[in-house]
Amino acid sequence: MKRPTSTRDCRFNPPPLVHSAELSWVLHRAYASPDSSHSPPPDSSDAITLARKLDVLGRIASRIPGSRLLLDLGTTGLQAALADRSAAARQALRILRSSDRVSQVAARNGIPIVFLKGAALHLSNRTGVASRPASDVDVLVPRQLALAFHRTLMTSGFSPLGPSRSEHHLQPLAEGRDPPVEIHLEIPGCTVPDIAGSVVLEDLARHGLLERIPSLPGDSFVPAASFLAAHAIVHGLVDHGFGADRYPPMRMLGDVADCRDSFMKISQFVGNSVSRGEIIAVIELVEFLVSGRQPPTSSATGRLLAHVVSGSIDTDYRNALRLRQMLHLLRTGSLSTIRTKTEGRFPGLYPLPGIPGIRNAVMQLWQLLLAELRVRQRQLPG
Repeated sequence: MKRPTSTRDCRFNPPPLVHSAELSWVLHRAYASPDSSHSPPPDSSDAITLARKLDVLGRIASRIPGSRLLLDLGTTGLQAALADRSAAARQALRILRSSDRVSQVAARNGIPIVFLKGAALHLSNRTGVASRPASDVDVLVPRQLALAFHRTLMTSGFSPLGPSRSEHHLQPLAEGRDPPVEIHLEIPGCTVPDIAGSVVLEDLARHGLLERIPSLPGDSFVPAASFLAAHAIVHGLVDHGFGADRYPPMRMLGDVADCRDSFMKISQFVGNSVSRGEIIAVIELVEFLVSGRQPPTSSATGRLLAHVVSGSIDTDYRNALRLRQMLHLLRTGSLSTIRTKTEGRFPGLYPLPGIPGIRNAVMQLWQLLLAELRVRQRQLPG
């Protein structure tokens, strides 16, 4: 089994975090005990805007009683929070409806399935109905049955949505206007004892890491909480760590908080793409936030918090992350892999023939480079 061996404690180099009373309120209400006290934010409108950018306003409104939010935010702020909670709840119900349809098709065909990420958290009731936004349904199936299941879903009313941009899942499908379904062949970046490659469904079953969902038909499962937390860490740091414009960084912390477990239990399922120091930083940051505190700014845990916040609200830092992802792919990936992973995020880099298209690509690269330079300037002492 591959275990984290690097001593790196944070792969990100964000600008210093600018603390504010509004940020303190948002983090406290999103993670600390709902019964704990915290002074209202000086500017409730700024607090609402920040909570939305951090993707936690629905989480706050689902955890904190309306009477408390009224005291904290006033009538207008309370209405905004409740509106976000209602929107998140409606989306969660659509996720559950799609999950039910997928499990029905799988049950009729004798195919075991394992729900992952947001769908798994909702189906296992580990998160509040409005606490965890989700845009699709991720399902792990036995590799040898994946293509047949994909075809069966299409004959059962699901339609393809476009090509897959990942090697570990098939072309996304959707039924009507419900959330897309992605059929996963494996879970890269995670591990279990005695395997050398990516985790497949049979690995989870063999190690007793599956929990049946009694409300769904057939062999419908979710992973154990510690594995869900490990997958959230890999997904947040490796898969989307440099893609804060596509996947809210705060979502990783919410998933780990909803699946809280010890370092030893979680770390055994994280592969060597994440260092031991990074796993510790994620778990420590969650513990800080759940206890109503913030970590020291200079620590690895503090830098991770700066990354999570800046990746959600700082345009220059988000663009710098995009540039860093591109440079990383140039160093480590094949040309086909680079195009697959970047074409959707950098459409201007693949222009139509002609001088105007090339000029647009050069200008986009130049803007990303300027953003990187501005972020580095803010990191200089003094």
